[in-house]
Amino acid sequence: SCSLRKDEKLGLPIIRMDRYTGRLFFGCPVQSKVELPEISDRYVIGVDRGISKYFTAVVIDTVTGQPIVSLDSTGVVEEAHLKVARQDEQIRGLHQAIELAVQKRDYKRAHVLHVELDRVRRARTRTKTEMAMAGARLLTGLSRKFGNAVIIMEDLSWSGNWASREPFGMLLHETEWLAEKEGLLCYTVNAAQTSQACSACQPGSYEPVVHS
Repeated sequence: SCSLRKDEKLGLPIIRMDRYTGRLFFGCPVQSKVELPEISDRYVIGVDRGISKYFTAVVIDTVTGQPIVSLDSTGVVEEAHLKVARQDEQIRGLHQAIELAVQKRDYKRAHVLHVELDRVRRARTRTKTEMAMAGARLLTGLSRKFGNAVIIMEDLSWSGNWASREPFGMLLHETEWLAEKEGLLCYTVNAAQTSQACSACQPGSYEPVVHS
């Protein structure tokens, strides 16, 4: 049994089966009214996929049309970004080593290399996920700093499955999820021409990009 507050009510029951053990799990979600924060009507945050960095975020004052803050991904986010690059290089090297071992018919070594390749791939997926989560926390924190500013990101969620998805697609996924959880707004726009516009953006010369 459980007690509910006056503003809470039980949702529809959920039944789930564990795919590995076959055990059934029953749950009943609790719905409650959430006080959503007021969204800023002055500032917006534009997020662009970086080239050497994971991403670049720019805070725009919609009254003056000026970019007032620009920052690149740093700290834990960028450490993970560099780690992914090293893991990608390691994976390419393992592919080459496996191909060479097969050519020499050294199948025992090829098997050992395949095991190592699977390990590095799993590690890369974990690193990408951690990087995306850290980046999402940075962006939502920036939003709150500027009065819960709307976050606008390139729509680059199209690439591959979870294991091979581009890091920016994972960042978009995590940011949308975290923003919704915290009552913030995160929108996507067509990625066409956004990189050129962001790199050309300078204080005093900013012109809003119109996306169709």
